[in-house]
Amino acid sequence: MTSSSPPNILLLHCDSMDGRAMGCAGHPAAFTPNLDRLAAQGTRFHTAYCPSPVCVPSRVATWSGRHSHRTRTWGNACGQVDDAGTIVTALAEAGYDTTRIGRDDRYADGHSLGIRLAQWTRSSGLALTRGNQTLLHAPGTDQGERVHGRDWNTTDQAMAWLQTRAGNAQPFFCSVGFSAPHPPYGSGPYWLDHIDPAAITLPPTDREEHPAMRFMRITKGVPEDLDADTIRAVRRTYCAMVAEVDAQIGRILDRLAASGLADNTLVVFFSDHGDMQMEHGQSRKCSHFESSVRVPLIFAGPGIPAGVTHEGPASLLDLVPTLRAVAGLPDDTEADGYDLLAASVAADRPMIAQYHDCLQPTGSFMLRVGPWKLIDYIGMDPQLFHLDEDPDEIDDRSTSEAERCQALRQQLRSLLDVEAIDQAAKEHDRRSFFTWRALSGRAGGRDILTREFPAITDDELEQLDRWCGADRATIAAFLERSFV
Repeated sequence: MTSSSPPNILLLHCDSMDGRAMGCAGHPAAFTPNLDRLAAQGTRFHTAYCPSPVCVPSRVATWSGRHSHRTRTWGNACGQVDDAGTIVTALAEAGYDTTRIGRDDRYADGHSLGIRLAQWTRSSGLALTRGNQTLLHAPGTDQGERVHGRDWNTTDQAMAWLQTRAGNAQPFFCSVGFSAPHPPYGSGPYWLDHIDPAAITLPPTDREEHPAMRFMRITKGVPEDLDADTIRAVRRTYCAMVAEVDAQIGRILDRLAASGLADNTLVVFFSDHGDMQMEHGQSRKCSHFESSVRVPLIFAGPGIPAGVTHEGPASLLDLVPTLRAVAGLPDDTEADGYDLLAASVAADRPMIAQYHDCLQPTGSFMLRVGPWKLIDYIGMDPQLFHLDEDPDEIDDRSTSEAERCQALRQQLRSLLDVEAIDQAAKEHDRRSFFTWRALSGRAGGRDILTREFPAITDDELEQLDRWCGADRATIAAFLERSFV
């Protein structure tokens, strides 16, 4: 990509959008005319993956260009404290005017104590369900099109900011983040009316539930016997939430054009991860199934081929190398991704993702090579799927294709030391929980645990203390070392 001057860069990103949930991606119920328009104007990467199927780890990896284990961003209880080492800093140092509007969930202080406790205790072996796990919100009163008001405020701010850039020669980097379609699933009549109920399909039922997924379903608080009408309602509502985000993106793209900025602005659309929408009996994200780990990824603007769908694999880790190339910056030799606009990117390169957060009892890793996808749970049986023949991922071939499964597990270990990474994440969690228990006091800590996990029993409270080593003598020694 060449230009006499570096282009503006406009990032449009949302939270929890399945990369398959667009009309241009073939979704039968999607209403996404603006994203379809953007894809027609540029290049869409059909098989794009997030680095980790949960908010903060995925965002930190995306903005830094480094896998989660390298930044030690194990879950939503971890995160950045500033922009050091990110594409924002690199572009600012190169002379870009940088601004961020709306959701930017990649910081260490952005999540509650309950989220932290769920992460820290997940490898204790206890499947603890937090309270208030609402699945589906009723539409309520008719709010018109502005159902998710915070996102519309973000849209308004982005449009106003773009207007101020008209005629300004300094290149800009503008990140605009939306919260939808992050659960709980909720919409209003205006957007629900855009989604044809007849086009909503029911996902197939898994032939068997992997123990890690059973643990996840319990910790998410998802009932095992949801009826078909509820599942359809969730999936239709999700599509309605995506349609609302699409409309907001359309407004911003229209303002970009009206301000005379479109011809020299690279527009990138993506999501931090996907959403399961009741596939595999699950809501939300946090698994390596396609609905959770696949993301939309579209580039449009100067020098980007129009109307192209790239079928080969891509990763959000590729965003930093690509944007550095677009801006004319030198390569980041430590980055884990590639410049997607370069012809040298291998079409068959392996795709890797990892997960170490709450809701799952152990670390898990995804390796996709061609049509084969391995999900490797540390200390548990793996899963193996052939995505061309089994796109719904209900036919686990880890036993019938045992040699292939083992070969892929070995290939994964040649790329990452997965056992060491998993151990580092678990030790971080155990130490963090122990420190919290010591500082909160025995009675105070138990009161908070009972509040955050309403069904927790006295035996489970004792098991947590034994697991983290929170006996009186150890706590006393810790406090003496910490404060004397």
